[in-house]
Amino acid sequence: MLVSVYVTKDSKFFLYVPFNPKFKNNLELYEDIPTEVKAKFKDGRFIKTINIKEKKLVQISNEEEFNQALANNGFYLFKIDESFVEKQIQQHLKTK
Repeated sequence: MLVSVYVTKDSKFFLYVPFNPKFKNNLELYEDIPTEVKAKFKDGRFIKTINIKEKKLVQISNEEEFNQALANNGFYLFKIDESFVEKQIQQHLKTK
């Protein structure tokens, strides 16, 4: 399974694509994006995400694009820690 991780500059919020239900059990899932998270994007903290139609990475530079990406692509925002990401990477490397 391909898991893509995108992080804000403060390294606290990541987007996973595509959504996998099993993550719901062990991660804090934000289906309704909290105001403080949206504020991060207003402050010029950019992320890149996948444009499903064009199948390419695009940079999100404002709150409107952020909301559009979530709506159009069905992305979910998770609050996770670096150790989880590291474990996922190591797991992926073992299966290669």
